[in-house]
Amino acid sequence: MIKVNAALSKKLPIPGVQYSSQEFSAGIEAEIGHQESSEQIKATIRRLYALVGEAIDEQVKQAGADSQAPAKAPEPGRRSYPRNRAYRNASGNGRHVPATEAQKKCIFAICETLGLNADEALASRGLPELDKLGIKEASALIDELKRLETAGN
Repeated sequence: MIKVNAALSKKLPIPGVQYSSQEFSAGIEAEIGHQESSEQIKATIRRLYALVGEAIDEQVKQAGADSQAPAKAPEPGRRSYPRNRAYRNASGNGRHVPATEAQKKCIFAICETLGLNADEALASRGLPELDKLGIKEASALIDELKRLETAGN
């Protein structure tokens, strides 16, 4: 007997949630006789993969995930970071990870280029002062400021 194994997985973004995805997977194993020709073996493999693919599509439908929908990008001019401070400062393990010195310098430099006061830019976005800014907040702010900088050129 020959064992044939077919396994597939599909990873899809969760719409509206940055840096997250759902994974769907399925596998199947079948035994075929030694007397099967190579064409029959290939046909069996194709049939197994088709079955596994259908099973994954059913998983996606049951989960309500749309395999055609990409993750939503933030609208221009909208915040790309959450408003809830508990989420903004979390590193995934619940601890506050402060912005790096390089991030702070970058924020000051871009604000200067845009003719903005960095403290006012933070306050107008509901962010804490620079010394209390989290690493994820700083990253999202830098991205936003860069978009403004690019839009201004």
